[in-house]
Amino acid sequence: MLRLPDESKCVRGNKPRAVTIGYYEKKRMAAKERQGTAEFKEGYRQRACVERVIAWLTGHGARHARYIGRKKTRFQLQVIAAVCNTVALYRELAARAKLAKAIAG
Repeated sequence: MLRLPDESKCVRGNKPRAVTIGYYEKKRMAAKERQGTAEFKEGYRQRACVERVIAWLTGHGARHARYIGRKKTRFQLQVIAAVCNTVALYRELAARAKLAKAIAG
């Protein structure tokens, strides 16, 4: 149990206060230290990109299979991915055209 050096300024009442350290505190602190490493940051950056793509595919219908069977389900996912890639390509080209138009005048 940890005690404050001058409890009278911080605590009202006669009972002393206690600070309890949780069971997983050591693991939590180790994980927090690991978050500061360059290796973790690189892996987390890649994970964020992958999760963004998965969320995009899920939002366009990849959560539920319309068909029965692996072949047809895989085909559905490939079609959804192709549509998402086409939309992303269109947006990129539109952004570049808008930027070129703004630069030109």
